[in-house]
Amino acid sequence: MHAPILLTKIMPPHVPLRTLNRVRLTRRLHSALDYRVTFLQAGAGYGKSTALASLSGSTRPLIWY
Repeated sequence: MHAPILLTKIMPPHVPLRTLNRVRLTRRLHSALDYRVTFLQAGAGYGKSTALASLSGSTRPLIWY
């Protein structure tokens, strides 16, 4: 039996308009796009999903999982 794919696992979340712009973090994440794989690790509530979702509008390919 095959389990259905949850869209929340393959699509980045919506970034709210009132999100704090973290310039240094965004710059580092953009530079990480030069690598084949990048892991982002932090505790719950640190804004990992929000930071990565801000990259989803990038012109470079990005896989969300």
